[in-house]
This record gives sequence, C-alpha cells and structure tokens, in this order.
Amino acid sequence: MKRAAIAAQHRVSKPYRRLSTAVFETLADGSIGENLLILPCNRVVRVMDFDQDATTVCIRPGFSAEFMLKDIALRSDDQQAPFHKILAFSDDGSWLQEELVDGRPLFRATRDPDALGRWMLETLAVLETWQTASARRVDARCYVNALVNRIQAGFQESRAATRCALSTLPNGLLGSAKKAAASSPELLLVQGHRDLSPKNVIIRRDTGRPVILDWELSDESFQYFDRMCLGLGALDLLPEPGLELRLQRFLSARDDNEFLRALPTDGAWRALAGGVFALELVCWLLHMMDDYSGAYATELEACLNSLHRVDWAKG
Repeated sequence: MKRAAIAAQHRVSKPYRRLSTAVFETLADGSIGENLLILPCNRVVRVMDFDQDATTVCIRPGFSAEFMLKDIALRSDDQQAPFHKILAFSDDGSWLQEELVDGRPLFRATRDPDALGRWMLETLAVLETWQTASARRVDARCYVNALVNRIQAGFQESRAATRCALSTLPNGLLGSAKKAAASSPELLLVQGHRDLSPKNVIIRRDTGRPVILDWELSDESFQYFDRMCLGLGALDLLPEPGLELRLQRFLSARDDNEFLRALPTDGAWRALAGGVFALELVCWLLHMMDDYSGAYATELEACLNSLHRVDWAKG
C-alpha cells in the first residue's frame, strides 16, 4: 500500500509526509479521534488504528532508514516468529504497517517481581528457540578483535571522546577477553533483540503468549547477549548493586537469578562470555549515543566506570 493511500485512510497526512511535530500539539494526550492514536517514540512515530487493527510506523526526521530496512527484512521473512506481523511497507524503509496486537503490556500486566521474572523467562525461552535458525559459528579471537577495533574507532570518531570523561577500555577486560578467546576456538552468534525488557513485551489476549516488540535495535550478537542483559541488569530489570558487582559474581559463577543459572559455570567460558558481553554492551552504547546525538553519554560513562572496577583476573 502506498504512503498517500495510508495517509488518506487514516485521515492524517503530516506524520507520513514530514513527521511534523505540529500534529502532536493538536491534543495534549496525543490522540486524534476515537479510534486513532498517534504515539511519538525515540526514532519513529506510531499511528495506531483500532478500526483497522493495524499500526503504521514512520521514521522521525534526522534518522537513517537503515534500521527500518533491517526491521522489515527481519520481520517480513518469518511470520511465525515471536513478533507481530508486517502487513505492508515502503521500498525505501520510511514506513511500515504492522498488526495491532490485542493484548496487555507486560510491565502493566503485573507488578509482582517474581511474576515478572517468570514472564521474562518464558519470553526469553521463546526468543532463544527462534534464534536457533539464525545461529552461526565464528572464530572467537577474530570476533573479540573486531569488537575491540570497533570500540576504539568509536571512541575516536563518535561523541564519546568529547562527552565522556572516560573513553577507554580497561586493560583487564582486554587481556581477559583475548586470553579466553585464544583458548576457545569458536563463538555462536545469533540474531539478537538487544533491547529486551518488560516494556517491550505484550501478552496476547487470545493465546496468553508473549509477543516481543521494538526490533529496531536487533542485530547479530553473542548467543547469550539478551539473556545476560536481563541477568546482569544492564537494561534496568534488576535493582542495585551495580553492574560491576553483578559481573564479578557472573565471572565466579555465583549467580543470584534464574536468567544466569542456566549458563555454563566453567571459569574459562565465563571469562569469555563476560568479556564478549561487556564489549558488545559498549558497542551498543556507542551506537545509541551516535544515533541520539550524544544522549547516552551518561550511560556509556557509567558502564565504562563499572567495567574498570571489575577484577577481570579474578574468577
């Protein structure tokens, strides 16, 4: 379906042509009419049409269509996966239309931490089952070196150098990751979600099954990156203590949550997994910082400070 046709169908044209903010000033609550809701997000605008059971997603000004094209390629290829279906899209990646899921956001479905944890474990199991089809093996040393090179280039080329007082990787992390990679010939990479949290999960009303939303940041990553993000509290699922303490416990296999207890406890494997996760997390934050004009500088610096406080030689 062409963009103009969708705009006419929904009776709003500005969000599709220019994504002008003027349309969002019409009503303070962001809604237009009884059955149409316009929801501004970080990189996109969502127009939810409850009459058509569809949501149209458009890129906001200043953002490349690259992430949308990846999202379209990912979700239009497998309609049985744990995400909502794509119904239509533009060739240039400027918009897509997806099904409007009838369900309840997980973060509103329960306030009980134990119930929330069980739901996230179920969601993670669904995600990891789907990820097996995308799995591929890579040389561990080459992958670690590629991550390090990407980070070092990012420190030089991105806003990190000017916005972060600390823009270096700890030598202990580099030494530990490279040593562990040298003794483990291969790593398994999968198509990661990379932003998995209760705010990105909806429980379908008809089946009671979880649907994972917001695949804009999805990319190939370490097999357990999503699981470790949850288990180490990197996406704010878990409370304090800080990331460095949780990483230290992970390295010594003293895990205190169900997300990490299922992982191997061998010291060499933990050193490799912990190092690769830390490097991928820094890459993720550098990418987010560039995408959002430096908005993630505080998070990047906090992450680097935590990584510098980890005793990477102590398993």
